[in-house]
Amino acid sequence: MTRSYLAPDINRMVKDLRARIERLERRQTDPVAPAATGGHDGTGSLSVLVQNSADTTASSTGVGSVAVGTQANALDDAAIAIGTNSYAPAPSAIAIGNETTATQDTAVAVGNGAHATQASAVAVGGGAAAIDFYATALGSSAAAEALSSVAIGQDATAYGTGSIALGQVAQSYLGASYGVAIGSGSRSVGFGGTAVGPSTEASQGGVAMGMAAVATGAGVAIGGKQTGGAFGGATANVGSVAIGGSEHVSVAGATASSVFTVAIGGGSNSTNDQPAAASGTGSMALGCGAISSGGAGSVAAGYHARSLGASSTAIGIDSYVDSQYAVALGRQAAGSAYAATAVGSETVVIGSGGTALGYRAAAQAVDSCAVGRDAVSSSVNEISLGSNLSFLTSAGADGLVVRSPDGTRWRISVDNSGNVSAALA
Repeated sequence: MTRSYLAPDINRMVKDLRARIERLERRQTDPVAPAATGGHDGTGSLSVLVQNSADTTASSTGVGSVAVGTQANALDDAAIAIGTNSYAPAPSAIAIGNETTATQDTAVAVGNGAHATQASAVAVGGGAAAIDFYATALGSSAAAEALSSVAIGQDATAYGTGSIALGQVAQSYLGASYGVAIGSGSRSVGFGGTAVGPSTEASQGGVAMGMAAVATGAGVAIGGKQTGGAFGGATANVGSVAIGGSEHVSVAGATASSVFTVAIGGGSNSTNDQPAAASGTGSMALGCGAISSGGAGSVAAGYHARSLGASSTAIGIDSYVDSQYAVALGRQAAGSAYAATAVGSETVVIGSGGTALGYRAAAQAVDSCAVGRDAVSSSVNEISLGSNLSFLTSAGADGLVVRSPDGTRWRISVDNSGNVSAALA
């Protein structure tokens, strides 16, 4: 059984028209039936014409066609034109509403000013337009202008082949073939771009999900922003991934602003807990407040981790590096010199090439090494093991350095005869 989706008053009108057609059929087969009189002057076989008796501008010339209203024109077989200036000149075309047009086979236009201008196109809603083959436009002023495109919602527009725009003012741009825009103000601006959520935007091959998320060129951006916020949601550049929204009205979502970057981590309502941000080519930021901004290849992973040097790595809560090739691994570990390596909670390296390994170990001099809890190496090339034992290698000052109970540093030396001596270090 075929179900009609027309409005109740239209259903009643169509039902009445069908009854008229049945009566006309009986008249044609009954030789003594009286001739049709009144407003019916359609020329098509089994056609129906309903108009004001003083109006002669409407016409129903197709077999089984229906024309209802001033200047309504149903000009081909099974065509239906209902409404002032409605126009259905093609087989099985349907135009319902004032100033509607359905100009090709099986086209359907319903709503004042609706237009369906290609075969199997469907336009439903005031001012809706479906102007390419198999295009579908549903909603006030919705427009589907490309092959097999779909536009649903007030002022939604689908300009790309096979594209979908769903939501108020949702847009699939020209050239955004097979793009998808879902949500109020969403935009698919490149081939295959997918934007889901209010004010989202996705370019070629990109995926943007969440309020105001933006994905550029095959990037992936997932995460929205606080309603009414001045900044957007997650943002991903070409080939990049940004995942994480923002609860603060003045803070944007996760940001992967360079090519091939990764930023994963959302932000809270505090400006101190901002979403992850990665800004160097191939860089990575993971965690709330993580920032990787030192340049190419930098990595920051952990709550408030900071990697500010090129090819540097900071992993752990509040870990920090600010120099090229520096590494900090552990809670509050810090590497603030070229090629520094700090491993362990609260470790610190401030000398170039220095290494600190262990809780609160500190390498304070160039090429020095501190290993163990509270170990400190404060001289060039010094190696400290634990808090009391060190080994120094420098011009004229080699030796083992130990601390006395009062904290004094003593260098232990051995001469060629095996004699041991101690001097202040």
